[in-house]
Amino acid sequence: MPAHPPSEMPPVESPCTSPPDPASQQRSGEHRGIPWTGAARLLVLTVALAALAVFAYVTLSRIGYPYELEWMEGGVLDHVTRVAEGKPLYVPPSVDFTPFIYTPLYYAVCAPLVSVLGPGFLPLRLVSLLAAVAVFWLIYGLVSREGGSRFAGLVAAGLFVATFRRGGAWFDVARVDSLFLAFLMGALYLARRHRSLAGAAAAGALLGLSFLTKQVAVSIAAPVVLWLLVMRIRSAAAFLAAASAVVVPSVMLLQSTSEGWFGYYTFELPAKHAWVDSALVSFWTADLAGAIPIAALLAVAYFLRSGPARGDRWFWLSLLAGAIGGSYLARLHSGGYDNVLLPAYAAVAVVAGLGLASLLRRDGGRSGGGMARELAILVLVAGQFALLAYDPRKQIPSAADREAGQGVVTRLRNTVGDVYVPFHGYLAALAGKPPFAHAQAVADVWKGGPGDRGRRILFPALAEELRRRRFSAVVIDEEWFSPDGLVDAYAPAERVFARPDTFRPVTGMPWRPEWIWLPKPRQ
Repeated sequence: MPAHPPSEMPPVESPCTSPPDPASQQRSGEHRGIPWTGAARLLVLTVALAALAVFAYVTLSRIGYPYELEWMEGGVLDHVTRVAEGKPLYVPPSVDFTPFIYTPLYYAVCAPLVSVLGPGFLPLRLVSLLAAVAVFWLIYGLVSREGGSRFAGLVAAGLFVATFRRGGAWFDVARVDSLFLAFLMGALYLARRHRSLAGAAAAGALLGLSFLTKQVAVSIAAPVVLWLLVMRIRSAAAFLAAASAVVVPSVMLLQSTSEGWFGYYTFELPAKHAWVDSALVSFWTADLAGAIPIAALLAVAYFLRSGPARGDRWFWLSLLAGAIGGSYLARLHSGGYDNVLLPAYAAVAVVAGLGLASLLRRDGGRSGGGMARELAILVLVAGQFALLAYDPRKQIPSAADREAGQGVVTRLRNTVGDVYVPFHGYLAALAGKPPFAHAQAVADVWKGGPGDRGRRILFPALAEELRRRRFSAVVIDEEWFSPDGLVDAYAPAERVFARPDTFRPVTGMPWRPEWIWLPKPRQ
């Protein structure tokens, strides 16, 4: 007779089984939770790739647009055409041509492509687009190599791509910024990743090329150069020697061949720009905290973690200080549009990617709490992408814009004699007429002040040309462009467009030709 009823028999333990282990139960719970964090990673990766896809759609849809995407593109095209024709850039300011306040490398890079691809904006935008793609790749490379995570590298590159609209929708426009940033990021990549003297020299050469594209490169890179001097003195020497070998002879040649006008445009005039007091605060509250708050927090998290060595921390702090400081100073200058934020956005994207990689290494797959933290981090990153979302349709000119542009060119072509279109001289060139000094270049000379040597040359000459009615018509965008002589000799005769919304640039100042001024009868 059994000692226990059958219903009360003790369980028979198999030699192949063991009592449940609490730790294994926890690991099992983690395993059941993995699809949630995996799905979150997939979501973040998807939105990062979606940002790249939207960028590709926008840029490829508008790269062949024959008119301006931004109101100074036409002036840049005038510069490139001038270089392609072998004419000097840095000449005394005149009604016929006054240069912008940038160094010349972008124009020199684009000019040979004009002979291959033909005149127009396509060669210039292609250079900018390829340079932007190079920046994306460099951001990915820095983060994936430094952080040991291709996922974080893709997210960092995607974050920068996603700032497209916040940064002025500028990556592909015919302006100097993307090429300048590509050279600069290449210099920083080599300075960080290659410890050989050859690598340091190559980094210095790229910095020199970046400066020859846009002067602000030097101030952005200065903290990184200081880091090199402290951490790798021999590399710093090679870096500075190579940068000097690129910059010094170039500046000396440009200065001597222009009889000093190169320095006037690229150094004197920018130093005289007024400050925008509102940007003192709005840069931090709107441009950074309002646009990339999660990315900024991830960047801060990188420095709060115990992972990076002290030398690493100082390098990335130097990168952030230079890039954010350079963008801040440019934003404070009058005329500093959203494009000046690109260096800051690029640097924050890099360090945010490193912060993300560091957080995911610690929190991923260790405990239920770690999974929850990882999930929260990834959801926040997805939210950062959502905050940067924009309507791509607003960045692509319409068929009505093309038709309106053709109508303007036809009207200019049918006008007998020269036409001054100070805001969009390229339109006169499309009509087979010569372009003249761009309104922004003229305004920059005006900002030099009453005693400025360029101002003393340009404005009396411009007033004289207007008073003697050199032009058959003057096409004006904005009332602020009203030099002496204009109202004496010309009067507004007709509006250019009937509709208020057509042919406006999709980024930058929304200016378009508004009024055709015709000569007044002589007294």
